[in-house]
Amino acid sequence: MRPLFPFFLLLAPVAAGCGQSAFLLPANAEQRIDGQVDVVARDVAGSALNSRDIVRFTVQNMSASAQMKVDRDAVFLVGPSGSKVSRDVGSSPHTVYDVVPGAVHDVNVRFPLGGFVRGDMVAVHFEEAILIGGQPVPIKPLTFQVR
Repeated sequence: MRPLFPFFLLLAPVAAGCGQSAFLLPANAEQRIDGQVDVVARDVAGSALNSRDIVRFTVQNMSASAQMKVDRDAVFLVGPSGSKVSRDVGSSPHTVYDVVPGAVHDVNVRFPLGGFVRGDMVAVHFEEAILIGGQPVPIKPLTFQVR
């Protein structure tokens, strides 16, 4: 059984007009394909890696026998205009994670979010980033509202 997370604490600042700090409020913070994958936006309050401009996810390989690969560079965001935004490449050179059946891996991404305004709906996409047994997994995006 999965513990409940206080998703209202999931914060990621963005430019939101007037130079005020804003955050991403999850509208749909979990996507699952039974027997394949579960992707959940994580609460980062109290984390040692508590950098407020990084959006954090937990990806679980729910396959009984197939290896999963998660390519962090293939995670992308789509804004309200439909434009695709790639993640900011950080200092970490390791971007592809191998996840054995039943295991969980954290995936942290930072997006250049300048230009978004409060109320905008954005979606974080993993469908190009997750492969199970070498095949892409058609997982739906997780949605957030800029607040």
